[in-house]
Amino acid sequence: MFALLVLTLPALAQTRLGTLSGTVTLRDTGDPLHNATVLLVALGRSVHTGEDGKYEFRQVPAGTYKVVAHLDNTLTDEVQAVEIREGAATQADFRLRIGVLRQEIV
Repeated sequence: MFALLVLTLPALAQTRLGTLSGTVTLRDTGDPLHNATVLLVALGRSVHTGEDGKYEFRQVPAGTYKVVAHLDNTLTDEVQAVEIREGAATQADFRLRIGVLRQEIV
């Protein structure tokens, strides 16, 4: 009985976790953005997009999270509130746009 309990506990714990994935693209053209950073703020976890603009977080506890996509200072960041459900796969796509460059010359 104890061995059965020990073997099933890890499986039960894993069902409480979810996955978050998606694509980061350029709003104007729809082109995928390579090496963009996607950040799960509350967990302090980040990943970079691949050549195809895709990213993935595995083993994310259920809950609602602020997720930020960022590439560099020429593109605006996009922020979304994303709900992760137990044992489910969630998709959140980001479309970054070219921002206004502001500099002060002294």
